[in-house]
Amino acid sequence: MDVCQAAEKHWLSVVRATDEALTRNGIDVLNNKDAHNFRKQILQANGKEGVGMAKEYLAFENGLHGSCFYFEQCPEPLLRSLIKDAGQYIEKSRSIKLEQKDVTQRK
Repeated sequence: MDVCQAAEKHWLSVVRATDEALTRNGIDVLNNKDAHNFRKQILQANGKEGVGMAKEYLAFENGLHGSCFYFEQCPEPLLRSLIKDAGQYIEKSRSIKLEQKDVTQRK
């Protein structure tokens, strides 16, 4: 298994699923250098379920995108666990209800 490629493909699937959830709920998706922070902030501003998803999103950003892809420090059992969790995240993203929130002041 090419760990780097598997990690990055699953990370992109998480990003796309998040963008689709935002779009489905009428929230314009940013497409710039602030997009990842915007996604996390919108999720965090949407109650318990959103906060949970924001934590997962951050874990995938650090794990799949960071450790596994960029730093190539990802044992195969960890990658398999992250991939399984990413699939569950994607499934949850299909039904989450989100509201547009003003996140411009959040850091």
